[in-house]
Amino acid sequence: MPFLSMVLCASLRESFVNRIERAIALYASYELDYFLIFKIKFLFLF
Repeated sequence: MPFLSMVLCASLRESFVNRIERAIALYASYELDYFLIFKIKFLFLF
């Protein structure tokens, strides 16, 4: 029984970490896109 709970905890933690990494990657790509759009707008402004 302890082994089963250990495996369950490990898989849960792994999925949680994967979700966090995916969220960070998504947020980073969104920030990059926003920065590029801002730079292009800034270039067209002047």
